[in-house]
This record gives sequence, structure tokens and C-alpha cells, in this order.
Amino acid sequence: MFRFDALETDFALACGRTRVRFDGDPDRPAIVLIHGATVPHWEFDGLTPLLCRAGLRVVRYDLLGHGESARPRRRYGHELFVEQACSMFERAALEPRRTAVLGHSMGAAVAASMAARVRPASLVLMAPMLDFSSANPFSRVLSIPGFGEMFMTTVGRQVLTRRRFRRYRAIGQPELARRFVEQGRTPGFWRALASMERNGALADQTRAYRSAAAAGIRPLIVHGTADAIIPTSDVDRIGALFAHHERVDLEGLEHNLMLTDPERVAAAISGHLAVSGLIDEVRPVVRPSSAA
Repeated sequence: MFRFDALETDFALACGRTRVRFDGDPDRPAIVLIHGATVPHWEFDGLTPLLCRAGLRVVRYDLLGHGESARPRRRYGHELFVEQACSMFERAALEPRRTAVLGHSMGAAVAASMAARVRPASLVLMAPMLDFSSANPFSRVLSIPGFGEMFMTTVGRQVLTRRRFRRYRAIGQPELARRFVEQGRTPGFWRALASMERNGALADQTRAYRSAAAAGIRPLIVHGTADAIIPTSDVDRIGALFAHHERVDLEGLEHNLMLTDPERVAAAISGHLAVSGLIDEVRPVVRPSSAA
């Protein structure tokens, strides 16, 4: 029988208080979902019940500086997020051989470095970021101490908010823009984003993917063919770093593919995990009804 237990709690980790959410049957194999920059773990709200119905327990959390996690005055670089991910994994008492790790966008680089350390049963790189900073016209400005924070809280805030409203209205989910605005009212959020740019969290992450490749990991790469944020050439370069990998290109989907078509994304993930042996079989992946 399908179970959809839910628990949301805070972990007091050494790197900072971390909001963690568990969904699904605690006895099932787990999948950890790591979100990208700017949007917290609610970006997986549509995908989570589908993965649970596919036979997984879903564990997701807010990166430091995002959502309901702490916003400590630290350097928000790649290593901080990897430290948080590994600490959360250990605190949640997850078994590597019964756990998959999925990262979206910037979170894919975090997931790759994490996988090299904890050796999960499977790694999924969804719309994986390689080097966002090189294409960001504001990168140099944001890297200036003091001025970068001021720029982010004024110009950057306006640009990102308008972009979110436009993007979420276009996919028929305008309520997500309001949630983004609410997050932006929390002290420290915009400072954290500026720090991420300054400290390389959004810069070239080739080393992160190479570390996973060196550990012998064979990831699934999921890419939307209409992604305007991550160039297909970057996805190709990431794939070339691995001796073996599986790739699924979802026609017509954009960067936030788990928001617009969670069914196709969940089907690709569950199919890969069934072949890898983490779940027993591919169950029908359908959006649950409101009465479920």
C-alpha cells in the first residue's frame, strides 16, 4: 500500500541550521533532492509525490541562505554547500547503498561533489550547471566587496523578481512568484546570493563533476532541450567527463522542467533507478488526485 508520510524539521548542523523535509514511506529507498540557486526546496513540490509513488522516500532541504535554512555570515562557496549536504546526509542516517542523490542546476554540482564523498547508489544531474558566472553580465559587479551586496539588494533584486514573475506566469504557476518574493523579504537572502557569485558557487564546476567521475559514478543526466539557462554544449561537456553515463533529453522542456512536466521527469528518474536496482520496478508515475 502506498504511504505518504511527511515530516519537516530543522537540523542543527555545524555549518548552519538546515530545514529538511521527508516525504514518503520511511522503509523505502531514499532520494535526496538538492535545489539550485535562488529557489528553495519547494521547487520540487510537484516532483516529490510522483517519486514517492514510484517507490521512493524523498528527502529535500534548503541550501544555506535559502528558504527556511539559516543565513550565516559566511562565504557561500561550493564547499560550504557540499559540507551542508554531507552533514545533512549523515544526520538523516541515510544508507548510501539505498539512497540516490539528485541535483538541479547549481545543485547538480553540489550533488556531484557530495556523491564522490558519500558514494550513493545513484546520481542524477538535472539541468546541470557548469559555469553560470561566465555568462552572467553582473558577475564582475557582484564580486566587488560591499558594492556587490548593495547591487544585489537593489538592481539584482528587481531583475530576479521580474524574471520570476514572468517565468512563473508563463507556466501557469504565478503563486510561485509570490513565494519567491516572500523568501526575498528574509534578512540575509540577497547578501547570500551576492556571496555565492563572489565565492565561486556559480563559477566553473568542472572539478565537482570530475570528482564524481573519478569515484566511478555513472550518473543519469536529464536535460530539457529548450533550456535557455544551461547551454546544451555545457551539458555535453559534463557528460564527456564521465566514462559512462545515461542521458535523457526531454523535448521542449526548459530549465525548470520539474515544474512544467514533473511526470516525464519522474518517469526518467524512476526508469534509471529501476535499472540500477535501487527500486524493484517502474511503477506508473501519475500526478496524484486531490483526493489522494
